[in-house]
Amino acid sequence: MLYECNWEALVHWVLRCTGLRAVLKLYDCWVFRTSRILGLLLRLGEAGYAMFFDVYVREALHGEQGTVGQIPDWENPTIVGRNRRPAKGTTYAFTDEAEFVSFWRSGGCWERRLTLSNVRSLNGVWQFKLLSYPISLTGEYVAMDFSTNEWDSINVPSNWQCEGWDRPIYTNFQYPFPLHPPVARTQSDYSSDNSRGHTKISAVNPTGVYRHSFNLEDDWNAKHDKTYIVFEGVDAAFHVWVNEQSVGYSQDSKLAAEFDISRYIHSGVNQLVVHVYRWCDGSYLEDQDQWWLSGIFRDVYLYRKCLSQISDYSFRTQCQDHQTGKWDVTVQAEICETTEAYFKKVNKVLVLRLLDNNFVEIHQACLHDFRIHQKMPYLGTMHDACTEEVYLQTKVHFSLEHIMEWSSESPTLYMLVISLETESGEVLDCEGCRVGFRTVRVENKQILINNRPVLIQGVNRHEHCPVRGKAVSEKLMLDDILLMKHTNFNAVRTSHYPNHPRFYELCDEYGLYVVDEANIETHGFEFGLHSTPYLANRPTWKNAYMARVTRMFARDKNHCSVIIWSLGNESGCGGAHFAMYSWIKHNDQSRLVQYEGGGYKTPCTDIICPMYAPPLLCAQLASQPDWRPVILCEYSHAMGNSNGGLHKYFDVFRNQTGVQGGFIWDLIDQGLQCSKDGVQYWGYGGDFGDEPNDKQFCINGLFFPDRTPHPASFEAKYLQQPLMITLQADQVQVHNRYAFTDLDQLKFHWCVVLDNGYTLAAGNIHCIKVGPGMVANYDWVDLFPSVASLSQTATERRLTFDEWWVDITASFVEDQLWADSQMIIAKCQLMLPKRVTSVSKEPRLESRVRVERGCNRLTVDCRDSSYIFDTASGSLVEFQFRGETLIDSGLAPCLWRAPTDNDNGGSIFSFAARWAHAGLNKLDEYKTSTSSRINEHGCFQLLVQKSLGPTKRKLVCTLCTRYTVTRCGHLEVKCTFNFARNLPPLPRIGVSVTCPKQLHQVEWLGLGPHENYLDRKTSAFLGRYGATVEELHVPYIVPCENGARQGTRWLSLGSSESTNKCLFTSKENFSFSASNFTDEELARRVHQHELQRAQSINIHLDAFHMGLGGDNSWFPSVHPEFTSSITTKNYDFAFVIAGVDSDDALDMQYRKVRYTDDAEAVG
Repeated sequence: MLYECNWEALVHWVLRCTGLRAVLKLYDCWVFRTSRILGLLLRLGEAGYAMFFDVYVREALHGEQGTVGQIPDWENPTIVGRNRRPAKGTTYAFTDEAEFVSFWRSGGCWERRLTLSNVRSLNGVWQFKLLSYPISLTGEYVAMDFSTNEWDSINVPSNWQCEGWDRPIYTNFQYPFPLHPPVARTQSDYSSDNSRGHTKISAVNPTGVYRHSFNLEDDWNAKHDKTYIVFEGVDAAFHVWVNEQSVGYSQDSKLAAEFDISRYIHSGVNQLVVHVYRWCDGSYLEDQDQWWLSGIFRDVYLYRKCLSQISDYSFRTQCQDHQTGKWDVTVQAEICETTEAYFKKVNKVLVLRLLDNNFVEIHQACLHDFRIHQKMPYLGTMHDACTEEVYLQTKVHFSLEHIMEWSSESPTLYMLVISLETESGEVLDCEGCRVGFRTVRVENKQILINNRPVLIQGVNRHEHCPVRGKAVSEKLMLDDILLMKHTNFNAVRTSHYPNHPRFYELCDEYGLYVVDEANIETHGFEFGLHSTPYLANRPTWKNAYMARVTRMFARDKNHCSVIIWSLGNESGCGGAHFAMYSWIKHNDQSRLVQYEGGGYKTPCTDIICPMYAPPLLCAQLASQPDWRPVILCEYSHAMGNSNGGLHKYFDVFRNQTGVQGGFIWDLIDQGLQCSKDGVQYWGYGGDFGDEPNDKQFCINGLFFPDRTPHPASFEAKYLQQPLMITLQADQVQVHNRYAFTDLDQLKFHWCVVLDNGYTLAAGNIHCIKVGPGMVANYDWVDLFPSVASLSQTATERRLTFDEWWVDITASFVEDQLWADSQMIIAKCQLMLPKRVTSVSKEPRLESRVRVERGCNRLTVDCRDSSYIFDTASGSLVEFQFRGETLIDSGLAPCLWRAPTDNDNGGSIFSFAARWAHAGLNKLDEYKTSTSSRINEHGCFQLLVQKSLGPTKRKLVCTLCTRYTVTRCGHLEVKCTFNFARNLPPLPRIGVSVTCPKQLHQVEWLGLGPHENYLDRKTSAFLGRYGATVEELHVPYIVPCENGARQGTRWLSLGSSESTNKCLFTSKENFSFSASNFTDEELARRVHQHELQRAQSINIHLDAFHMGLGGDNSWFPSVHPEFTSSITTKNYDFAFVIAGVDSDDALDMQYRKVRYTDDAEAVG
């Protein structure tokens, strides 16, 4: 304990001497390798780490394996598959072109894809048993007559942890098992809740045994002699048996494994057995920041083909002229035949047709010339028997004109259909997919798509369902794509693995640029905050790396949405990365390659793609003499109440050449559904008894697990909107941010709104026609009525107001695939010149302020208002208006907030730790003195002076509060804070007050309608808003500070039972929040369902409320301009409390306070 105290004192001494900025600068130099000296130290550290770890692993494995024997497939890094078919593009196995057209005309949904004539889905209910370790498996488990009466059933696809077996484990980068590569085993107990009851099992490598029977009709192979089984995704590795015969083995949980089972099946009932291992050597390559979940989590199906079949094809394009739409096309097709079929020498023809999106043919070719093609090495896939197959290849080149290009804005698709036929016209096989025409290249530090620079407005997305884990339905995929489109994202990174193949088809269709990422991350081999290339430099692991990239490429190569390949995430930069980069660049010149590991100087990337570099550093990186653009692979960490400062990134994106956007982390909170005592809630690391875990670090999305939005998503939507309208001097400037779309595709609606909530005028704009990327200036009267005429209208209607503005919204003229014509895709607000309103002073009243002194109480009455003060503490005890209590305690000074995840980031360097060290969360009052009088204007004044701090010897500030009850019944409050030296940045400077819980209806004039903070408010517009206290609460999965509104002019609380309202207002704008929970309650709880409501409504009125930060969540990241770096010791906050009984009275009292000086209050 003494050591901890000394260390904490040292840290605070360092911060006092150097300041937080110096610490942050050192952190940036180390993390982003911007210092040569620190970079050299890091390299030396990585080398030393590798040497140490080699010795450590050898010793660990010696004790682990003891005896020498055959190494099992799942612990052998040189074997990544056994009898697995070569990777290829998605196979459909159409019977003919008619089925192809019918399928794609109906939308190409995955459910129908599994019901095609030559496809048989095996999804459904399977039999299941979970064992503790693969060694528990015996031959009887694959026997046809093995009894499974005592087994449970499980849904396929699913993760078995989400079905009641085993437990989910969440880690950010630490491995959930001891590091003894290639051995991955845990020693843990887990509980299993399923139909057989609650059991506790000790396991070192939980192994799921799946059994399923499927029936094949007699004519299944009447025409088609080959049958294949496809597992789209199994975590982490598995062996397959069919009818007691061993079929094969596969790992890489996020790519399909296909096996030829033709020799094992027969008509009638067939038995399929799958052994799935939770851990394998491949788990060392899958250390992504996500839940560790196991099982058959994607689709399983059969498909059949003839002995001669289309095994793969590629569609490549090259633009000759973007203006005329002239393109060159190369289609390469691969035919696979058994040796028997090949030597029969039956003449075949490959018919290729390209159709437009109306299914009208625009080109046809017939190919007769086939040449034997040598398949690339299998890269770690072993074959137990000769495959006896011949691969043939053919290629065709042709040119097209008047082609419509594909982009995220206009995702025009064409249809490629390829049929393999005999000379007599019999169709042997038919394949095809949707394709698009687009180019991607880098020029002058910019990515050009179709020869135009495009700002990458991206987001990272995990495949996540809060109920089914990684078993994501097609509907949920589409929901996520619509969320991204509606939030104005144009790009998605498949962090950190290839997604379900249907997701890419939907990205093609709806228009999203895709960074397709290989299923590689070895973050757990970390040194000094950096992942090391420990495994990437091991020759025995090279094929495992290469297989993951080459198979991803083979599957997704025909998707026009894929513009960038990613070599994985946070795995250092070693020999395997150079090999992967070289292979992709050799095989695909039409796309870029990115990889963050190794820092911005690594040659293994076409893009400088740092993660969480602050905006200023992004600009500095772009200024380097380098041809590559800067695009952040991750930025603005959306953990809890976060994403502060997001607008600063967009300032750099839009103004700094070479910085071209990035991908926000991330889209969805990865919470899993939990239930306790009948209450459901979102769980995170540790909630399932999982050890080790990284707690709520998986809760960092712009949307909750059920896809409802965080307030930060509105900020992202606004900053990414495709247009901006601003006032420039006496003109209206319209900026079209689209790269390919003219603004005549949009319709605009405007309305002039007064600060009393009245809409003065409204209309539509029809004359905005601005080309892509262009800026145009319009005279005000070309778009709106003149300000003079609007002012005249207001005068004629006898409207009283001071602030007024124009709200503008934009939507599409015609319905789009992803948005109807009513959906608002952009909004802007133009402030009009303030009107100076003359507010007459309240006439002097004959009645005077009445003061009554009682036991420890002082009651001040004036007109309909009554204020009760505590004479000892000088605090306001109660405020009544017309006999109704509107305030039941307050006004208490408050300098602390319930810490957010960002506030907690940085351990002892964190804001939360420094606030606690300063005692801001435990302020007590000392040395209180009070004095009162009636001044010369007949107003009552109470002066309260007190010292605040956690102890008498550790004072934070002195506070002088002057209460003035005026003759019109208002309570004017002025708080003067005099702060001590060496305080950390304060989260807030203000007061708290409580109101009776029936005053739950809140109205305010200020920024809204959604939650906003000092560094996250660009999307919050000025307006008059209303909500309940319940609605103001943002239920972040981990409770924290929430619900604030900035720029408030006035705030009122009322109830449905009374017309009386409690009004708070000030001459200066302030921040407020209203909550059913205290700050202490928010801070102590770790889940929303644990929160206990307070007896009253808790109101915060803040003269200052610190920003949220969000550049990252593990180190202080609030930018200096959004912190309370107090340059003067004194800080004043003045406001007024009043009771009102109508909206007219509220408006009048607000203006009286805001725009007049009340001489009565002087004294």
